[in-house]
Amino acid sequence: MTVFLIYWGKIMKRISLFAAIFTFFTFPLFAQIDLDEHILNGSTLLNFENTTYVYEVDYYGIKYDFIVTVKSLSDGITFDYEMTNAAKTKGAIIMTKEALENAVNQYNHFQGGEKKLTDATTVWVSKKVFNDLVEKGKAVISPDGGKTMVTIGGATPLHNFTMNNANSDEKMDDISHIYAESEDGKIKYWIHMSEYHPLILKMDIGWTITLKELR
Repeated sequence: MTVFLIYWGKIMKRISLFAAIFTFFTFPLFAQIDLDEHILNGSTLLNFENTTYVYEVDYYGIKYDFIVTVKSLSDGITFDYEMTNAAKTKGAIIMTKEALENAVNQYNHFQGGEKKLTDATTVWVSKKVFNDLVEKGKAVISPDGGKTMVTIGGATPLHNFTMNNANSDEKMDDISHIYAESEDGKIKYWIHMSEYHPLILKMDIGWTITLKELR
């Protein structure tokens, strides 16, 4: 009986060790980024209808403003936009709820007029992209609307993004965000630290767009 118990104990130890190894390799022990911990370290932005975001675009040396005004948050996001470029481009974007949940494609070249996005996002990334950065430290994204897929990784929580707040005449210098870049460093994203409002604060995909003012 004693010999059986010793043998059974050895078997159970092996089973427990195997279970522990299996758990380690199949389930993450913790999230890559603890949102509850980091959100307290800086400011976060709330998204409301009629909120305006002013971005500075540097398109290979040509600089102008890209002005986004949120019109509706019902079943997705609808916004109007205007540019201070030579063509004074204007238009509207409708992003469906499904796109905001799951899209990895990005629409980054605006032609004017109205555009409905069902499988792409713009100005924002999807919850999928955001959650992959938080949970895995990396995410797949397509800056050119699905032509090429890029993995951005090394997700790092930061709390020092700076922009102007026209509503209070105060400079915000502690906005929490996640920074991630491609392996070759050519694609870079600064994404607002909010699963429900993953606004792109800055993006560098050869040309840059940077949020500079909230109205």
